[in-house]
Order: sequence, then structure tokens, then C-alpha cells
Amino acid sequence: MERTTTVYNPPPSQSLVPEYSNPTADVKLVSEDGKKFKVHSYYLKAHSSFFRDMLSSTQLGTLCEDYLDNHPSQVSRCSEIHLELSAPDLSVLLRLIIEGDQRHPVDIVQWGRLALFAHKFGCDPLYHRVIRDLNEKASANPWEVFCLASHLDEVKLAQRAVGVMHQDRTLHPTVIAAPRDGSHYQYVSPLHKITRAYFDKCSRNYYWAWTKAIAEYEENGVGGRFNQYHWFQVAELLPKYLVGGRSGPSIIA
Repeated sequence: MERTTTVYNPPPSQSLVPEYSNPTADVKLVSEDGKKFKVHSYYLKAHSSFFRDMLSSTQLGTLCEDYLDNHPSQVSRCSEIHLELSAPDLSVLLRLIIEGDQRHPVDIVQWGRLALFAHKFGCDPLYHRVIRDLNEKASANPWEVFCLASHLDEVKLAQRAVGVMHQDRTLHPTVIAAPRDGSHYQYVSPLHKITRAYFDKCSRNYYWAWTKAIAEYEENGVGGRFNQYHWFQVAELLPKYLVGGRSGPSIIA
């Protein structure tokens, strides 16, 4: 995944966040909504390979001209780096990497945004922590986790989410007729229950693989023989249809 930053035209009024206003800090991070966070560069370098390379370079003017202020070589004078994160997201990010805050963001969507940021900017410890947490949250939010995994290209996390999709009443097939002879149940396939809102959250590659895995599972007749739809078997078929997917970190069971 390509790591990019965007230079924003600073809003008229930018305010310094009180919790991150240390006058001795040598880097100023600016959120997309104009909030400023003064932090010590060694925290960023310790937790991100991208920032480590950037802030350690003697050629910051060449390497970082898109997101440093007018004096990129003067890191000690508190360079400004504009990030594609809101102030609440950046605040959580800094608590995690600087203070070691063990509290997880309640909003799984926010957790996903931090995962995307950590992935882009080489914050490996934070990224692996987020992936572990999403793995634990999959049962409660299988489609949300599957979609986040699709954008992160984490195959194992996606499989974990598919395997527990019976927890999502919207996706779980509805039995419409029980077999009289004990052969096959009739049900509404998940492929006919997906809504546009669900579809729009997912990357096209993973959504296509998900539909193909379901189709193969149902074509084999396995799903029709039982009242319960075996999502774990659909999950096992998922990698077969992924193009260019990677297995993800080994921390996923």
C-alpha cells in the first residue's frame, strides 16, 4: 500500500492541544481539522519506520517537501507535519504510541482508520496491536472487520471475520423450507441478502472473492444439507479467489 501524505491549506485558526504543548518538543503535528500537537521526534522515530527515515535524514528539504513547513531543515525549530487524521484520531494515536495507553477506541471504524494510518507509515507495533484487537472484535462486527481486512489486505483477518458471519443476522441465510426427505434445506443465500451499504464498505477484490467462495460452497450442496450454514467452510475457500492477497502477520490464529 502506497504511503502518502496530503498538504492541507491550514484553517484560519489552528489551536495547540493542551495535552501536547510541551515547549521543548521539536515536531509539530497538524491534524486535518487544524489542531496542533507538539511532540518529541524520538517518539515518532521509535514507533514508525517512515518517520524515523524522514526525521533522521539530513536532506529533509528534498525528502519531505510535501509536508514540512517552510524551513524543513530546521527540525529543532518544530517542523509542521500535516497528517490525514482528525484531531480525535491523532490524539488516540499519540496516547497509544507515546503513553502506552491500553484503552482501545470504542468505535471500530476509528480503530480501522488508525490501522490504515499505521500500515501506511510503518508503525508496526501499533499495526499488529490493531490487527489483534480486530481479530477479537470480529464476532461482534464480522462485516466491518471483513471490510477493514479487505482494505488492509489481511487475508487471515478476513477469514476470521467470514468464519463468524453467522453472528450477523443480515448476512446469515434464512431457512424458508425444511426438507421432508432429510435431503436439502431451502434458504435465501447471503448473496441475495447483501445491501448496497454493505457492498460499499468493502474492497472490490475481497467482495468478489467472498461471493465466489459462497457460490462454490453452495454449489457443492454442503450448505443445503444442514439447517446451519457453515461459514468457517466459506472462510477456508476465500484465499482461493483472492488476487494478490497476502496472508498477514502470523499473530492471527
